[in-house]
Amino acid sequence: MYAAQDHLWLLQTDPHYFRRFIKVLAVGEVYRTAWRHLFIANDFRLAVEDYLIWRGLYADWSCVRDLHRRFQDSIYPGQPLPRRLESRLVILDCVLLARAGIRVKYLIGYLAQRPGFQHLWNWTPSPTLSESGQPMIYADRKTQQRPAYQHYREDALDYILTQLQCRPNDDGRFDHSELFARLEYHLSEASSGERARLDEIVYAKMSDFAALHEMLAALRLYRPAFTRPSGEEFGKTIEENLTPSTKLFTYDPHKYKPSLHAFPGEGIKLFEQLAPATGRKNESWLDHRTAERKAITEFWDGARLGLRQELSFTRLEPGEIDTALEALSVSSSIEYAEIVEHERLQVSDAIAATAALTKSTTSVTTEGNLWDTSPDVSTLTIEERMVKPKTRPLQPVSAASNQAAPLEPDFDKKVDGINQQQISATARALEVIRKMYPTSIEETLARDTDWDLFVHAMNDLDFNARNVGGSAVAFEHPSKKKIIFHRPHPVAKIDSVMLQSMGKRLGKHFGWSRETFVGV
Repeated sequence: MYAAQDHLWLLQTDPHYFRRFIKVLAVGEVYRTAWRHLFIANDFRLAVEDYLIWRGLYADWSCVRDLHRRFQDSIYPGQPLPRRLESRLVILDCVLLARAGIRVKYLIGYLAQRPGFQHLWNWTPSPTLSESGQPMIYADRKTQQRPAYQHYREDALDYILTQLQCRPNDDGRFDHSELFARLEYHLSEASSGERARLDEIVYAKMSDFAALHEMLAALRLYRPAFTRPSGEEFGKTIEENLTPSTKLFTYDPHKYKPSLHAFPGEGIKLFEQLAPATGRKNESWLDHRTAERKAITEFWDGARLGLRQELSFTRLEPGEIDTALEALSVSSSIEYAEIVEHERLQVSDAIAATAALTKSTTSVTTEGNLWDTSPDVSTLTIEERMVKPKTRPLQPVSAASNQAAPLEPDFDKKVDGINQQQISATARALEVIRKMYPTSIEETLARDTDWDLFVHAMNDLDFNARNVGGSAVAFEHPSKKKIIFHRPHPVAKIDSVMLQSMGKRLGKHFGWSRETFVGV
């Protein structure tokens, strides 16, 4: 949940991250059509939906965990579960199943438009308009259904992903655990070109799908068994135990219209027309950055308005809607104002430093010119001066008079306080930190960082890394805090924009900055 929330936070606060997301996302034939900006805006909406889904699942999972801890001493073999715990288990199981089914639908849509699989699909404009009055486009698979052995032999990657496009409870399906294991093995043995077919976007979607599957498997493997209710009983259970997830599921179909929640594609178009803020930080750079931030703020304002109207048709209360939309209201927060002000001060300092350097260079040049026009020293005479008498004492000074002046009271304590706020880092950790928090163009545009180097650098800073499903890697700190980063795919290298966004996330959750580390 926190990774999805940080993703939205970066999309609202970092124009470079916003632009990179569009660049990575908008590849393939479908993004070269007139529907480009509508597709991109819908992808932003799906990112918001992902956050709301994980937010609801986190609340439901935490509730089940707390109830189990409360009643674990009163649960016995052969005896019925406490009613409250059983109801929550039923709801969580059904919500996970429903969310997995939605992921399958999204996976089918994403695969059809990604470069590694678009050759298997035909995109055709629809003769009818959508409910919101927008033109539609749909995809048809080019190849006919082939026998399983032939499909697997000719295109193993497409076969595995096709088999994953089924609900966990469908009859005659392959076990998802086996399919994920086959996918991991295939990618480990495949060529670089084959791995590249599963690009960053699809790999992230597969990682989320794998996390949902692991939650569902954990629920069914380690929980006490419960009686599955009928449809009528399940509806009654939902009404009696409304949760954040079930409130998002239930809405009035007669009043709900897709036209009310479509994110504005014009905002994406306006942002792409703006020149990015690149090069040295000066007044021109600040003007470009201000224009980018304005376009991003306007886009999210429109997105927040549409989402509020959509959520008003669900069972969420007005206060719950306000809480859910806080993740899209970063531009109106004090934190965002501090980020913008800090950026402005950095530009002001850079302009002042450039001006001082220019003035110093001009002064040196002027002195050189004056020296060139000075009189010829060969014609001057040297005047003899009187010898200055020595004033140094013949005897050494006493030891008492040579003692240093007393230090300021509590001087040692002040130094210790500063050192306690700083972190010692190894040479390879400092190399990564400088790229995370750059202060020069060279550091900002540094070459990509190896994922293994990043993991070792985090290990040097007392973090323990462990895989938690898919490409997600959790970095756990002795302070009991942790943060999740995704291993890059298909090449295990972190580009400069992504590495700097990771530094911002670490700054948000751990209070890190460039000045936090000794020796930077």
